[in-house]
Parts: sequence; C-alpha cells; structure tokens
Amino acid sequence: MILTGLQEGVWPNLKPRGQMLSSTDLVEVVEHGASPEDSSPLVRRIRTLQDEYRLFAAAASRARARIFSVAVEAEEEQPSMFLDLITPAHQRPPVTALAPDPVTGPRLVAQLRRRLEADPEDRAAAEALAALAEHRISGADPLQWWGLHPLSHDGPLLDPDEEVRVSPSSVGGAVADPLGWFTAEAGGTEPTDFSRMLGTLIHEVAENHPEETDPEELSAALASRWSQLALDPGWQAEAEWARAQDMLRQLAQYHRESRAARELAHVELKAAAATTLTLSHGERDVIISGMIDRVERTPEGGLWVIDSRPAAVRPPPRRPPATASWAPISCCLPMQSFPRVSALRWRRPPCCTSA
Repeated sequence: MILTGLQEGVWPNLKPRGQMLSSTDLVEVVEHGASPEDSSPLVRRIRTLQDEYRLFAAAASRARARIFSVAVEAEEEQPSMFLDLITPAHQRPPVTALAPDPVTGPRLVAQLRRRLEADPEDRAAAEALAALAEHRISGADPLQWWGLHPLSHDGPLLDPDEEVRVSPSSVGGAVADPLGWFTAEAGGTEPTDFSRMLGTLIHEVAENHPEETDPEELSAALASRWSQLALDPGWQAEAEWARAQDMLRQLAQYHRESRAARELAHVELKAAAATTLTLSHGERDVIISGMIDRVERTPEGGLWVIDSRPAAVRPPPRRPPATASWAPISCCLPMQSFPRVSALRWRRPPCCTSA
C-alpha cells in the first residue's frame, strides 16, 4: 500500500466542511442531538481530526505486506503527523541523504569532483569521471579543471616603467572599481550580444555618413552591412530591422538640426592625455587615450562633443555617471586643433541615448 500526500495541511485536512449549507451541523444534530459544545470551533476541529484518523486507518488497513508513505520536507512544506505513525522522525534518514542523484552532465561532474576532492582514494568517483571524460562531457577531464596547474607568471602585468593606458570611458570604473576594471581589461567581459552588434553597425553608419540627412541613404548603408548580424529570416529579424530604421531616422533628424546650428569639426578624433599617479610604491605614468566620436563647433567658437552610444546598447549595471567619462575626454581634446574654444558642451544624439 502506498500512501501519498502526507503533508501538513493536506492530510490531515482540518479545514471545516459544509459551512455554506451547514450540512455538517445537520448531521451532528441527527446523530448526536443538539448540544452547546457543538458550536465550539475546537470541538469541531477535534471531530474533523478524528474523521481524518479514521480515513488514514482505513487506508493503512488495506496493506497486506508493506506500507510506503510519501511526504515532502522543504522550506514551505512539512510532513504531516500521520507520517510519524508509520516512521517516527528519529528513525528517518537525514534529508540530505534522500537528495536525488544529478540528472545533468555538469551536476554529475560537480558531485563526482566533490567526492574525489574529499577522498582522493575514491576509486569509483575517479572511474566515473574518466568514463565521462572519454565521452567528452565538459568538465570531466582534469585538464579542464582550474587551479591545478602552477601559475604561468607571478610578476606584474606591466614593467615598472611601462605606461598604464586607460580609455576615457573606463576612467570612472577604474577609480570606483579597480578590480572590475582590471578583469574587464584582461578579457573578463560579457560576450557580445545582438544589441551590441546592432549598436556597432549603427555606429559605423554614423561614422561613415557624418552629415547625411536622408534616412533612405542611411538605411541603404545599413542594409549593406545587415548580413553581418547573421539573423535568420522571420519576425525577429523584421522587428530588429524596424528598430534600426527608427534609430536611423532619429540620426538623420539630428544631422539636420546640428547642420543648422553648428559646424562639423571632427569625426572619430584620436585624443590622448598623460598624467601621473602617486602610489604607495612610487609614481606611475597613466595615458588616457581614446576616440571622440564627433566634435562640432558653434559660431561663437564653442565645442560640442558628441558621445555616440546607440540605444541598442544597454549600459552595464552600476555604470559611473556620465561625467566620469566625459571629464577625461575634455582633458584629451587636442586644443591645438581648436584655438578658438570659448565653451565646451557634451551631448548625445536622440538615436544614441543609452537605453
């Protein structure tokens, strides 16, 4: 006999029955007569529990040889008191011992490695990992394990007299989170997703057509590069194309507005600035270098520095304030190219406002 559903609140279920039509009260009056204690909630709860006990006894009495009871013990679920009638709590195995074996390759590999690290003499775990490695299950081969090989290099990444190079957009991150900046520079960044790839294409179109005001021309330039995204034909490709067209229309509108008010001075301007940091072990030269997407000049001699960051590209979480990257850019501006600078302003076109 298999008894399932032995959960607290399920079996026994002590919720009152027949409350809408008072059918339970009618049965009590017929069988036992009317009495004051019948209206007591406690008395009704006890009688309901007695009914549940009778149901449990009737189910258990059907067993001929063995009784199997099924219950779940978790954060939000607990076995019912009926389970104690079959197997008392102190006689049950620990919950961890009842955990099912992993059903996926990575989980099985992790469990076997944990066993082998706890007991290097565990031959069964070693043989199981060897069998998984033979079938090319990821992570089973010890050659893929981290931390087993000696460090290839334990010296500084840069020589003491070598310059540290930082891009203007990463200065804020380098100051606020040096470890995050270091891991990102070393290659610890998220893989490029579709939104970033689309943003890169829009940026290329804006770079190669810095004064184009016709959305159709911008669209044709994007169409010649669209195959780089490797999108399969379908509704998703059509939706992304429509989104890109909207961005190009906004870019064309910005070009029309800027042409009427300002003169295009530079596109993709290389800029750099040098500074020296005083550290605990001495001074270190730092070069802040990068590309300024677009620089425009006003009739009064002021400069507008345009930071093109397409809306398809979402900024990472905890991104530093905009001034953290724009302030270093102002230091990088080659002022010999702008002898009549009266003011400096920062702006992003509508199509390049970060989402």
